[in-house]
Amino acid sequence: MLWTIYLNDKFRELLIAPTAFTHTHRGNMPKGGDKYIATSWVLFRRRAAAG
Repeated sequence: MLWTIYLNDKFRELLIAPTAFTHTHRGNMPKGGDKYIATSWVLFRRRAAAG
């Protein structure tokens, strides 16, 4: 899973999306000014069976 927070005043959005190759994504250039974001990925792993 990935998350992205838009840091500009004009953007008040949070994006959460799957990161598998089946769910491609891309960013669009803003129509005026720069776009600043904070982004990260979260990896979930199954716990190994005890025993």
